[in-house]
Amino acid sequence: MGVRRPRFYAAQFAEGRERARRHPKSARGHHQGNRQTAARLAWSGLTETWQTPDVLVEEGYDYVADWVLDDQPVWLKTRSKPILNLPYTQECNDVAMMLIQHHKASEYYDRAIDQFEQIYADAADSARIMTLSVHPYIMGAPHRVKYLRRVFEVIRKSPTCCFGPGHKSPTGISVPDQKAS
Repeated sequence: MGVRRPRFYAAQFAEGRERARRHPKSARGHHQGNRQTAARLAWSGLTETWQTPDVLVEEGYDYVADWVLDDQPVWLKTRSKPILNLPYTQECNDVAMMLIQHHKASEYYDRAIDQFEQIYADAADSARIMTLSVHPYIMGAPHRVKYLRRVFEVIRKSPTCCFGPGHKSPTGISVPDQKAS
């Protein structure tokens, strides 16, 4: 990453650090009095560099939630201490599916339920995290929102599933050990 455009990524890196510092309310999410330590908004648009985890730890973040790695949380090495990576997917991302790939809204439902069924089965041995990336102006559109509602109706029927808002720090997550990868 950055081989062809090193100046672009260097500028982006500096800008990301500045955003992490400058926007504590949006980047860290002081929602309803809860301090969030996630790094989703500090680097918007999936534009991280290999140094991003280092910067986030240095700026006080505890976890990052937009690196496409796995469906299990993992520890990432940084210069100082590990940072927790929570799963993120492009497979159930409404921007990619609706605006780029031009799928029908029903495809979001089909893909999300297929993903849920597989992850749920895999979770028999250990917990999994399923992310759904949705934007109000896309899946909230009148002709699409019913499919999003149906996804949640199906998932909520599973007694061992829990939902967590992205603006709160993860609690109760068991991650193998802090030997960061």
